[in-house]
Amino acid sequence: MKLVRIYFTILLSTYTISLFSQLGDCTGALLLDNKNDVTFTFAPEENQFSDLLTPLCTDGDVVFTEDGGLFTHWFTWQIKESGTLYFTLSMEAEEYDLDFILYKSESTGNSCANKQAIRCMFSGESIGFPSDPCISETGLNPTELDVFENGGCNNGDNNFLQQIDAIAGEEYKLLVIDFLQIEGVNTHLKLCGTATFGVDDSPCFTLSADELTQNNRLSVFPNPTNDQLFISNNNIPVAINFPFTVMDQMGKVLIQKNDDTTLGSIETATLTPGIYFIRINEGASNRVLRFVKG
Repeated sequence: MKLVRIYFTILLSTYTISLFSQLGDCTGALLLDNKNDVTFTFAPEENQFSDLLTPLCTDGDVVFTEDGGLFTHWFTWQIKESGTLYFTLSMEAEEYDLDFILYKSESTGNSCANKQAIRCMFSGESIGFPSDPCISETGLNPTELDVFENGGCNNGDNNFLQQIDAIAGEEYKLLVIDFLQIEGVNTHLKLCGTATFGVDDSPCFTLSADELTQNNRLSVFPNPTNDQLFISNNNIPVAINFPFTVMDQMGKVLIQKNDDTTLGSIETATLTPGIYFIRINEGASNRVLRFVKG
């Protein structure tokens, strides 16, 4: 069991967060051999002694003791084909605070030596300050630029960090921490991107066109866009495995996909700057979204 102290600065004042944390067992990490969705729960009996052999993150001041007990889970995977990789962590609770650390490992298999923290997410509940959007979904996202968010919910924090560009043969380890210690509630890890772990991997987890067109939280990003356009459902990027049409303001069709093959994004580099519309269609179901090419 560990005491983790993370020092950070808000408005030129120094604050300390003390996380009493039993940080699981890296050598017992769940091996992922594909990017299928993972559902898991946190329970105190699943936490084992930590064999964290490096500091949590170089941006935080971390001290370990033998007291406490946060709920944690470890995951590990090896990249089969190079590409982008991002993910979303969520919990089936009204309010929750999930933190995570993503390590790139120089060791393989069950060894946890020689690993480097490359993404560190500690944002969450901020006493005396607004906590939204730092107490809900978290993860990596293609549109983010930061690689670290400290404790609390500071200006500019949004609970998401920059995606990684993964190279074939690299091994990664993901530590997920349930800060609020919510026991027995389904928690979801959804992985996406063009990198693969196994032969049956798809670029992203998928939703049918019917599910997408019935969901009012469907959106596109980045908007304005430059070279690539992603489609998201409830702020989570999805695989484009459905027909769509991109039109200009006069209704002229510029890009069209008529089959159910899977794309990770829509190439928009050939479009001239201006306003466009994308229509997602399957039978009688249609949804039109507006985007700007910068």
